[in-house]
Amino acid sequence: MAEDVGVEITPRTDNKIEGAMILANAFTAISKAITKRNCPDLRRINNRQQTKQLTPNKNIQDERRVEFDDDNLVHDEQEKTSTGGTSVGTLGSAHLFRCVVRIQNKEVNALIDTGSEVTILKDSVFDALTQKPYIIRETTMHGAGRDMRMTCRITNPTEFSIELLSFKETLHVAPIDCDMLIGADFLIKHGAILDVPAKKMNLRNTQVHLKLGGETTTTNSPIVNRVTVQHTVIVPPNTALRIDLESVDMATDYLIEPKGNTTLLVPRTVCAKGQKPSLCFLNITDNPVRIPKGDEVGYTQEVSVIQSMDEEPVPSVGTCTTPSTVEKGSPKSGIPSHLKDLYEDSCSILSTSQKTQLRQLLIKYKDVFAKEDFDLEASAPLNIPLIQGRLSLFNIE
Repeated sequence: MAEDVGVEITPRTDNKIEGAMILANAFTAISKAITKRNCPDLRRINNRQQTKQLTPNKNIQDERRVEFDDDNLVHDEQEKTSTGGTSVGTLGSAHLFRCVVRIQNKEVNALIDTGSEVTILKDSVFDALTQKPYIIRETTMHGAGRDMRMTCRITNPTEFSIELLSFKETLHVAPIDCDMLIGADFLIKHGAILDVPAKKMNLRNTQVHLKLGGETTTTNSPIVNRVTVQHTVIVPPNTALRIDLESVDMATDYLIEPKGNTTLLVPRTVCAKGQKPSLCFLNITDNPVRIPKGDEVGYTQEVSVIQSMDEEPVPSVGTCTTPSTVEKGSPKSGIPSHLKDLYEDSCSILSTSQKTQLRQLLIKYKDVFAKEDFDLEASAPLNIPLIQGRLSLFNIE
């Protein structure tokens, strides 16, 4: 009779068994992967289980990419840019009918647009009116494109005239390119008849002569032009470079508006009539920036009102100004503009020495006083020592 022999499994033998099982599982997984890769039937079954993603056949060379900027301009990378370095008229040279409309003492070129539902007035023209119409409410206009919206203001019935005819209609004020846009509401209400070949519009049995935008006349010169680079330019890092451009002669002084589609900083530039346009490009990066030939860098537009340099400019936020009207050495010299009234009102009850002390205090602690009503919270509390005697910063006996 055989004896039962007890076998004791040591931890070392346990580890060997566990390692063998891991190797067996790994070998099984690798075998399945190789079988699926080499067997077409298994690969076909596996593809049926996965979600199919249809990819259209396309030629990489014919692929086109379109980008939409904030100004709703569409750019095509395959579109060839101008190589002449000249500016091309857009608004002024567009083949659209216009008529002269007089609003108060201002004449504007109104665009005849049967596709617009309402009559629109440019916001800058509205702001230039002597007696501005009353704003009833604000609303949103929807354009023909998808998700194209524009905020506008609706005025009360406003008087304007076309030749010898007077009208009183509700206008929509919006930031549009043309001065005024006569929409379908006005044309339908007054039974307008457009005679395209004769370039006339019958309005209340009156013939209104229309101007075609494409006609090259002295009174209908391009008002907006594209500006392109004439030669390829490389702006070095941390460098400002001024580039001369070419453009058609503008009828009046004009403003060059940068396009803003580059990493360069380009300020707006105002040029006089007949002056050759130029722009300053500022590269604040550590890498050179290349502007290729024919690249569109901005556009020019006519300006009618330019602030004279003789007038005192309005200081912007963060602008440091020095009083120039006060002579050096006078009692008010060095006092900030927002504290002059306080100094003048206090001087009537102060002696000469006290005036000097007050002037020194106002200059030293000018940041304590608020410059405007909403500047009180921004002023930090300071511990200001009082002057010995009858004069202190806040209490004057």
